[in-house]
Amino acid sequence: MRSMKTWTMIAVLLGGLGALAQAAPVALDITNPGFDDDVLAPGGYTTGGCAGWTQFQGLTGCQYAGAGLPALSGNNVAFLSNHQVGYSGMYQTLKVDGSALSVVEGGVIDLSLYQGHRSDYQPGVTQEFSIQLWRDEIGGSGTKIYDTGTLGSVADGTWVERQISYTATASDVGKDILLLLWSNTASQVCLEDVSGTYDVPEPATMSLLALGGLGVLIRRRKR
Repeated sequence: MRSMKTWTMIAVLLGGLGALAQAAPVALDITNPGFDDDVLAPGGYTTGGCAGWTQFQGLTGCQYAGAGLPALSGNNVAFLSNHQVGYSGMYQTLKVDGSALSVVEGGVIDLSLYQGHRSDYQPGVTQEFSIQLWRDEIGGSGTKIYDTGTLGSVADGTWVERQISYTATASDVGKDILLLLWSNTASQVCLEDVSGTYDVPEPATMSLLALGGLGVLIRRRKR
């Protein structure tokens, strides 16, 4: 009977270790990821950001995709463009299941989106696009915690996937993390299909404790 209890406890510990090792990243709850929440007719567009995205300076919005750059999904694409000030951006707070993402130190944020260039509007004009993460807020008292730097242009009439990965620090714990899509030029940048995940690494201390407990049980079993 004692032997059976020992092996049962060992199985429980091994199961716990397996669960830790197999923890999967959770999907980020990106609001309006394909920019289709705004219902537009052919040739239509919005300004002042898109549904779920807040404009930060410049001119941004959604537009019904045309032949110059077909949408990857749905009908719309987002755009960043401003001829007056030469820069523009829009942002949203990262969330999981509708609530602001709560990061832990060492947690990993992975994001993907597509950058495009219309062939029927400003063809050949250089784009200066970047993906940024901010803590607390955009600008003001907020802190920029990640910046791809200028990603450059893509060929006219095409899309290119952009991916980033950021590991949270102790300073990020308990703070809102915001995604900013930014253009530092008057040339229009089109955007599509934003997605992301958040991954909490295996807690090393819990694994060590479980392994220690397993060792104790094995030694007792041998006695």
